Amino acid sequence: MTRRLLALAAVTGFLAAPAALASDKFVVEFDYSPAEVATPEGAERAYGELESMIAEKCRPATADRRRASDYRLTRECVNRTLDDAVAQMDMPAVTRVHEARRG
Repeated sequence: MTRRLLALAAVTGFLAAPAALASDKFVVEFDYSPAEVATPEGAERAYGELESMIAEKCRPATADRRRASDYRLTRECVNRTLDDAVAQMDMPAVTRVHEARRG
């Protein structure tokens, strides 16, 4: 059984809206198997994929990774969206990975 996670990110308040400046909201569709993400290894793998997908959507098309303000805005978007996505998944192993990475 596969579940689909729809992570919606509202990015209002940003100086430059992510997702190629197309809008102030975006959806990330992430398919995962609850059985696979129940293991520590599966949770790590799924979390990494999810984080990469979200980071791609959060990064403004005109972002310069060397500029602190662009980096900060992107990280804030990624962090908020990951918080919401992990809460929606409600999988203890994924939550542990998230908490460990967020420190």
